[in-house]
Amino acid sequence: PYVVVGIGLNTRVASYPGSIALSDSVSTPSTKADLNELIRVSFIESLVSETDTLWKDGAGRLAKDFEKFSVLPVGTEVQWGEPVKWGIVRGLGQMGELLVQMNSGERVGLFAEDVTKFRKASYESLP
Repeated sequence: PYVVVGIGLNTRVASYPGSIALSDSVSTPSTKADLNELIRVSFIESLVSETDTLWKDGAGRLAKDFEKFSVLPVGTEVQWGEPVKWGIVRGLGQMGELLVQMNSGERVGLFAEDVTKFRKASYESLP
């Protein structure tokens, strides 16, 4: 079995907003082509390097990166589903699923659910 992953990478100067557009000094067609190639090559090299590291380090690397960068770190109260369910994030499972402990103590693995942070009502802000 194979998995094909596609990544869209915009490198055309005209496609960026003015605040991050490249200066006029690189506006000649050959320079744009050179710049686009540099961006593509750099991106591909970085992607290959990260993929190699992930392949060597395995799921443990993903778990560490999740703990470091996630907006849903361990201990975060989350809600999902219809009817709404809630629980506390406990980390990532073996397959990369979000592990959540429900109020009953049951742990569930969420793969593609729409998960949001659980927000309690704050009565302190009311007049």
